[in-house]
Amino acid sequence: ASYVCQSLIDEIFKKAIREEAYSVTFAAVCRELSPIEVVINEKSTTMRAILLKKCQGMFEKPLEERLQDVREEWEEKRDKEEHEKLKIHYDIAEQVNKARDAYYGNIRFIGELYRQGSLNVRIIQQCFTNLIRDRT
Repeated sequence: ASYVCQSLIDEIFKKAIREEAYSVTFAAVCRELSPIEVVINEKSTTMRAILLKKCQGMFEKPLEERLQDVREEWEEKRDKEEHEKLKIHYDIAEQVNKARDAYYGNIRFIGELYRQGSLNVRIIQQCFTNLIRDRT
C-alpha cells in the first residue's frame, strides 16, 4: 500500500507541475488525500507529509543550479554520443526549458495547495523567504 501511495503522489506531483491548467484540480485532490495515513519504512506518515516533502525538495534547490545540472547531464550524453551531437544540442535546450517549467509549475502548485488550505501561512512565508534569499 505504501508503494501505491508514494507512486500516486509522484504522479500527481509530476502532472501538477507540468500541466498548469490542472494545478487547481490536483491541489483539490491532494487536499482530500492529505489526511490519509501510510506506513513507509515502518514509520507512519500522511499523504500530506509525502507531498510537502516532494514540493520542498524541488523548491529548495535554486533554479539556476537545477538548470546547470540538466545542462551538464545532457552535455555528458552529447559527448558520449558524438554522432548525434546536433540532435542532442536541441535536446539540451528542450530539457532546460522543461526543468524551468517544472520549477515554476512547482511554485504554482504550492500556491494552489495554499489556496486549497493544504498549506499554512508559515510554509508560504518560508517559501517567500527562500525566493527572496535566492534572488539576492
